[in-house]
Amino acid sequence: MSVQSGSAATCRRFLGFMCWESGRDKTNVQRFAAWFLLWAVWHEGIAILQINMDMPLIFAWVLAFSPVLPAIGAVLAYVKFLREADEMIRRIHITGLAVGFGAGMFVWMAIKPPILHDPTHQDVFMTAYVQRTLMFMAMIFGWVIGQFIASRRYR
Repeated sequence: MSVQSGSAATCRRFLGFMCWESGRDKTNVQRFAAWFLLWAVWHEGIAILQINMDMPLIFAWVLAFSPVLPAIGAVLAYVKFLREADEMIRRIHITGLAVGFGAGMFVWMAIKPPILHDPTHQDVFMTAYVQRTLMFMAMIFGWVIGQFIASRRYR
């Protein structure tokens, strides 16, 4: 077996270290990924449906809250993964979650400073959709970066 070096090897070690330590970890991560993908597709499908279709208000509300079902599945699958992972993997993931949450909060507060907010001024760039997208991206990138930084501590 040869020693790997370079950025590609670092990335492979990071991905292997994070998710594939055991068969149980692999199964749990795949279960979480499936639920998360279902949640994302369901959410975007509902958004497209509501934009392009006229429907009664009660039906629109029921559809708006229906992505909560796969969201609960994703959260429970991730909690199961964390509970069954060894201590090092758990610490790495929790560090990633903390950094991701912090990044999301930072972006949220930077986008909407309460003192400077003028409700009569409509900025086209800062629509609610763009704000949510930026916050979501900051949280995901923060999560990944936090995991990467934490995993480097244990090499």
